[in-house]
Amino acid sequence: MAFLKRLIVRTTILLLVCFVWFWFKASATPPPAPAKVDAIVVLTGGSARVASGLQLLADGAAERLYISGAGEDVTVADLLAQSPEIAIPDSVNVTLGRARDTQENAAESAAWIETNTIKTVRLVTSYYHMPRAMLLMEDAAPNVTFYPSPVEPETINRNNWWKSVRGFGVIGREFLKFLAAKTGLV
Repeated sequence: MAFLKRLIVRTTILLLVCFVWFWFKASATPPPAPAKVDAIVVLTGGSARVASGLQLLADGAAERLYISGAGEDVTVADLLAQSPEIAIPDSVNVTLGRARDTQENAAESAAWIETNTIKTVRLVTSYYHMPRAMLLMEDAAPNVTFYPSPVEPETINRNNWWKSVRGFGVIGREFLKFLAAKTGLV
């Protein structure tokens, strides 16, 4: 019984240390990206991600934008209409992918990246999703340099997420998903 108790205590401590490491990794300010890259890839699923990718495109950070995880019936026009304040030139190349989860995001984005001979990418997703997204994207496209462009959703603020059950749940689930991806369980 004493062995089991020690095992539980040590496992709990290890998980807490891993969580703290994950949190610092997720909330850290990324190093600056180059002014221009070959493409921007947005992983949908959180507020402000698409708008952030569109703004980077409008600002000239890249000439191509790939939005992975758009719904089956969603069009580029639908996404542009959600952010009418962002002026996107007609000549810009915006492509939609239909992935349903982060693993599919990585696989379909890597295929698009390879098809278009892209070597540098600004990756846009929520800050708490970025560690897992970077891990999976770098595994799927190992010859590509990814520059994280994390977005902070209004509902899961990095400075006070622990003050709400929803925030704690989102960060906790993402930590567990990151652990599963890091250990190869998914």
